[in-house]
Formats: sequence, C-alpha cells, structure tokens
Amino acid sequence: MGKLGKIFSVLVLLFVIAVAGLAAFVHYYLTDERVKAFIIPQAEAALGRKVAIGDIKIGLLSGITIRDFLIKEVDSDQNFVSARAFVLSYDLMPLLQKKVVISEIRFDEPTVQILRDKNGQFNFSSLALLSEEGDKKEKKESGASTTALPVALTFNQISFNRAQIKIRDLNKEIPDVDATTSAQLNVALGRTLKDLQYKGSFDVDAAVEFGTAKTQIKGKGNINQKDLDIILDTNLGGEQVHVEADVKSYMQAPNATINISSKSLNIDKLLAIAAGLPKSSSAKTVQPKTNKSTEIIADSLPPGLVANGTVKVDKALYKGITTSDFALIFNLSKGIFTVKELSAQAYSGKLDSNLVVDLNQPGLAYNGNLGLESVQAGDLSSAFVQKAAGMLNGSLQSAMTFSGAGTSWEELKNVLNADGSFTLVDGGIKGTPVSSSISTILGLQELNNITYKNITGTFKVVEGGKVKIKSNLQGADLDAEAEGIIGLDGSLDLPLTLHLSPALADKLKSRGSFTKYLTDEQGGSTLHFKLTGNLKSPKPTLDMKASQDQIHKAIQNEIFNKTDSPTQETDKKESPANIIKGLFGK
Repeated sequence: MGKLGKIFSVLVLLFVIAVAGLAAFVHYYLTDERVKAFIIPQAEAALGRKVAIGDIKIGLLSGITIRDFLIKEVDSDQNFVSARAFVLSYDLMPLLQKKVVISEIRFDEPTVQILRDKNGQFNFSSLALLSEEGDKKEKKESGASTTALPVALTFNQISFNRAQIKIRDLNKEIPDVDATTSAQLNVALGRTLKDLQYKGSFDVDAAVEFGTAKTQIKGKGNINQKDLDIILDTNLGGEQVHVEADVKSYMQAPNATINISSKSLNIDKLLAIAAGLPKSSSAKTVQPKTNKSTEIIADSLPPGLVANGTVKVDKALYKGITTSDFALIFNLSKGIFTVKELSAQAYSGKLDSNLVVDLNQPGLAYNGNLGLESVQAGDLSSAFVQKAAGMLNGSLQSAMTFSGAGTSWEELKNVLNADGSFTLVDGGIKGTPVSSSISTILGLQELNNITYKNITGTFKVVEGGKVKIKSNLQGADLDAEAEGIIGLDGSLDLPLTLHLSPALADKLKSRGSFTKYLTDEQGGSTLHFKLTGNLKSPKPTLDMKASQDQIHKAIQNEIFNKTDSPTQETDKKESPANIIKGLFGK
C-alpha cells in the first residue's frame, strides 16, 4: 500500500472513530432525563403552560423522536396541543458545505384545541410568548439580530399526518369546528427570511356546526410562498357546492380567480338555515338609528385585492319556483365590484342583468340594468308576495336601468333611481285589493276578475321613494289608463280612468237613468277615479271634477240636439253634481 493509501486509511479510521464517539456521546450523555430537564423548563417558560413529554429517542444518524408531546391548558386539566409523535431527521454531509438539511420533520396526529370563553378571550391569548412582555422581548431581540444566519437551512419535508383542529366558543358566536388535515411542505430558509422558499400540498376534512346548521367541508390544495390553489366541496344540510380558487400573490396583493358551481340548490332551505343561525351579542345590542351608513367595505378588504370568477347553478328552487341555468360573471378591482353578466331561466322566462357596486362609498353605491323576457307574472309576484298568488297572471317583458346607495330603507328611498318600461300580454287580474274595491263601489263583480290582451307602461323611480307610472290596459270588457304615483312603501296617489264595454255599461245603467250621461259614442261608459290609501287597502273615489266635466259636456250635447229648450227645473234636476250624487246614493 502506498503512502497516499495509508493516509487515506488513517483519515477514514479517524472519521469512523469520530462518528462512533459522537454516537456514544449522544447515546450516553443525551439521555431522556437530561433532554427533558433542558427542554421542558424552557418550553414552559416560553408558553406559560405545563409541558409534558413521553419518551425521547436521539440518534446521531436516525435523528430525534419525541413521543406523546403535550402542552396543557392554564388549568392543567385539558390539553391545548398534543402530538402522538414528533420526528426530526437530518443529513450530516451538507454540514461540510455550511448547510443544514433537515430531511424530515413529521408531526403524527397533532391536535390543537382552540377555546373562546364567555368573556370573548381565546385560550391561546394567555400564552406567555403572546403577552406584552414577550412581545417587547421579541422586538428587542429581532432588532438586535440583523445579521444573516451562519448556515443555509433547508427542510426537505415538513409533514402533518392527520392533524386535528377543534374550535369551540362558549358564547356560540363562532361555529364549532372539528377538522382533520394532512400537509406536506418543502422549506428552504436560506441565509435570511427574505430568502424563504416553501411549497407543498394539503387536504382538509372539516365538520362545521353553527346553531342548527351543519356543514361538511372536504378539500385539497397546493401552496407556496406566493400562490395558493384550493378545491372545496361543501355540503350544507344536503345542499352541495363546489368551489375552485386560485390565488396569486396572496401575501401581498391577492389576485384571485374563484369559480363556484352546483348541480342543484334549494334556496328556500338555505334561507331557512340562515334564519336559524345564532345572533352575535353585538347584533343583539341596540344600535343608535342613523340615516346614513358610514362603513366603507373596501377598507376591510386586503390591500390591492383583485378577484374574478363565476357562479353557476344548474337548477335552483326558490319559493316553490324552479330556476335553471343561473350564471354570474363577476370582477372585483380597486374596491369596485362588477357583475358583468347575470342570467337565469326563471318563472318560465329569462332574466338578464348587470351591476356595478362601489365598495369605496359609505353604505355602497350601485347602478345596473335588469331585463325580463317572457316571465310569468303570476309566479314572479307570488314569489315575492305570497298573498299575491293567483291575483295576476300573464307574460311579462320589462327593461330597467337603476342606481342607488345604501342598504337600509331610510337610505335607499331618498337616493334610489330607476327608469323602465313593461309589457304584459294575455293575462288576468283577479281579486286584487284595487279591483275588489272598485268592483264593490260600482256594483260590478265583473271588475274583480278582469282579462286583458295587453298592459303596457313606463315607470320612473324618483327621490323620496316615489314611482311615477303611466300604463294602459286593453281587455275584452274593460280598457283603462293610469298615470300617477305609487310609493315604494305601497302608498297610492293614482288617477285611474276606466272605459267599460257596452255590456258592462248597460249593467251600470241599471243603477240609474242618469248614467246615460257617462255613455260614449260606442255605447260604453267612461269613469274617472282617484286611488289613494295603499296597495293593501286602496281607497277609490270618483274624480268629481273630471266626472262633472264629462256629464256637463254630455248634457250640453243633449241640449244642443233637442229642438225644445229645457226648463230651468230640468237643468237643476240633472245637474252634474246631482247626477254624481245619485250614482253613489248620496
């Protein structure tokens, strides 16, 4: 053997002796008792909690294994954090290049229990390292430590096997959560925190209970220092929702793409679940009434947030009506939320809309368009007002532009603006408070069940929550015109003109011969009313001025056509005022 070979053999022997010596040192010196005596006091001082460790195994080549690791609650009875095993494995050779490579950090079945007491305090808020003194100490140490790490630190794999997270709130203001998750991460720290690189994957299976609502969430995703993507399937009371989200730059200026879909949703069921959710104590507190919202929603959003995506529902059930092919395309940027397209097959017709909402304005500001095509008016009206079921039917077309601000009625009624038109064809009006009241006052029950060929009109919402409306109805036995004000609160200030068919006019004449003065050239009758009160309890009254003018003109025509001059007595007896009084028995 040459000289070089002998030197190499000596070096190998020295390395083996060193490794054996280190192994012996680790085995005989780093005993369970000594390591526990070092780790436990340090951990308890940092956490302010009791810490317990089962057994520790340390090997120079095999790494460190800690079993049955526990962090107790303040009362020392329950566990705050526990893990069946903590395993740390490392590579020796990279140390020669000033690199620390942790081949694996593994947490087996770790459990974290987060509790919120009746005072609203979380159990982790009492940890010593989160106290003010601990925070000051950390800031002082971080300020003094500005140099880079002496070695590059890499974690080939950090894994959590079946980690369990439990959340409970004694005030019942936060949902109860029982979640199980597994995750694998690769982390490279480098020489400074700015060089931090990580990537990995995770899955989650969570049961969420809030009041009577129970939700099951299952999902998986991928994450790195910049981007995050996740797929979730949610089951809320049997209603299934699928969510796919891809978020770029989530730690700085998030840019998210979110797609939500469902094969079938029962909206009635979801609304019932939402109505049964517990109310927070802050919601129970009576707030002072104000006429204007001051909250700016955009201020609570992450800085620079941009989001876009879609919502698609194949079939939805709302108030007994099936809606299909619901589609929504949205975008959020610089605090402006834009619904580029909202469409659905609903009420046997189609709905199309778009909307822009400014989240930078107090109480929201918005504008948009809404279109309805061949929508069944009966289904639509009964969906919003259950008592209106069966009162109106026909095929509705409508187009409207609108703008407004605020979410409460006090705000909305003063700033809401809308302008549109509508057409109803081949329908009927039956048993509405307005038609019932008019049919009663005239003694014509036919007016309580009207069929029409079409109703056309325009409307304009102005300040004060008033709707200026102008409409025309054409039917077999009745034509009508209306032009006036309907309040968004249901109030009425609406002049109404009815043109009765000859058949209905003849029935009206049976109440008195004076009704001949209300007859037009075709043999029908024209009546002028004014509707006051409200939509639930309308008060129709005859428009005295318009009716007097009408009767006075009819009398003049009759006088003009007569060869003999009427007597003074006849003029007085058949004056417009007396005729009107006779018509209504006054």
